Amino acid sequence: MLSEEAQRGVRNLRVDFERGGIHLCPEKLDRVNKLNIEICQLCREYNENIVMDPGTVDIYPSSRIPKNLHYLVKPIYSSKSLITKDLSGSRGTLKEKGFRITTDPQTLTSVLQFSSDDEVRKIVYIRGNSVPHANVDVLKRLISARHELAQIMGCRSYAEFSVKPNISVSPKVVTSFLLEMSKMVQAKCIEERKLVMKFKREKCSQSDGDLRPWHETYYMTMMESSAYKLNSSVVGSYFSLSNCIEGLKVLV
Repeated sequence: MLSEEAQRGVRNLRVDFERGGIHLCPEKLDRVNKLNIEICQLCREYNENIVMDPGTVDIYPSSRIPKNLHYLVKPIYSSKSLITKDLSGSRGTLKEKGFRITTDPQTLTSVLQFSSDDEVRKIVYIRGNSVPHANVDVLKRLISARHELAQIMGCRSYAEFSVKPNISVSPKVVTSFLLEMSKMVQAKCIEERKLVMKFKREKCSQSDGDLRPWHETYYMTMMESSAYKLNSSVVGSYFSLSNCIEGLKVLV
């Protein structure tokens, strides 16, 4: 007689085999194997595209980027031709310094937190959430491959295929649960939004009624700093790489 733990292991192993299509005819099993390989390759390609092509934004002048973010950005220069006012009509060149921001997740989060320039945050947010463009095609192929896999496995959708072995319910039940959870936190979200809007009006002299996606992180960071007298940059200075490594040595 198998123990309860062994029985659980056998059930999990059976589920894994069935999800791999072991019960299917040879033709369908072969197709399932190819689709699983294709899905893995597409997921890897999706992540690689994010790393290889995160997107960039050029900001002029350099004064628009606060000093505490300079370590994340790259200095750039643009040349402009100037005509002098003397009689010779000679031309001069003016070099304007700016910064190139790479919109990878880490840099994007830092800019949204600490840049006081609303337009900079807006440009960086939109760019960071619009690239890489190559992933549009990757997602289309991934959706198609997952749907075909689900159909072969006897499910109406990949969502049904995903939740079936874990909680044995339909995607509709999961959606209903998420909607119920959303209702539970809705009042708190409304209250938090009102607090952010109030802070925006009173502390930052911003009277417009809009709260855009590139506003939230910045004003929440300012609210926390104001309420608890915290400066994230100062706090962060205590967590240098060397200090973190030494701390880990103490823990382990």
